[in-house]
Amino acid sequence: GSISSSTRRNGLDGIFLNSSSSSTLIANNIYSNSGSSFVYGLYVDGPSNTLTANNIYSNSATNTFYGIVIYASNNILTANNIYSNSGASAVHGINVSSQNNSLTANNIYSNSAPTAYGVVLSNQYITLTNNKSYANSGNTVYGIFVNSSKNTLTANNSYSNSGTTTGYGICVGGSQNTLTANNSYLNSAPTAYGIYVGDQGNILTGNNSFTNSGTTVYGFYLTGASNNILYSNNSYSNSGSANGHGIYLNTSSNNNTQIGRAH
Repeated sequence: GSISSSTRRNGLDGIFLNSSSSSTLIANNIYSNSGSSFVYGLYVDGPSNTLTANNIYSNSATNTFYGIVIYASNNILTANNIYSNSGASAVHGINVSSQNNSLTANNIYSNSAPTAYGVVLSNQYITLTNNKSYANSGNTVYGIFVNSSKNTLTANNSYSNSGTTTGYGICVGGSQNTLTANNSYLNSAPTAYGIYVGDQGNILTGNNSFTNSGTTVYGFYLTGASNNILYSNNSYSNSGSANGHGIYLNTSSNNNTQIGRAH
């Protein structure tokens, strides 16, 4: 089936694809919905759907708001916009909890909550390409959070996100992920991480962490994470008023690091 150029507003949730497969959602507008507990802009619980150029904005939840949540495989998300949403506890721009999904050129920005996530990957074999997560705010902010293994991130941008306690431009909490040519910049928090790696066997090539700011700032942070490979990455112009680190590495963990620029 297909839903295009429709509007869902002033209700509780947006659009649910519950066990629906091979559906196409194009250029729908979902806004000004609100509710207690959990609120969803687009909820996908079936495989092989295509979501393109949908706009999800100005929604709120008394607990957690999800712009787009994916609980099935082989879905394609392209050029969706998730912005100006809020949650009293947390907000997730896009949350992918099933494997073999593809996200390209989506924009997640200006969302706010005590814990704010731009993009969350919670399963394997997800492809994240040329997405932007920016100007999100909260106590703890994650531009891109990879909480799983064997995903591929290429040419994504996480920038201008602001945390009142802790901020992560790109946070990798899983293993065997491949990150290439991603950028984390202009993020700010008292403790700010440009690119954080907390698990083993990841490969980082040609990524850039720059002009992030806070009290303690890390361009690249690897500690307690083993057998990662970093090649031709750049960390520069990061500013910590108390401590600044181009790359923070636990050298006893057998990481192989060749960094292009660190200062």
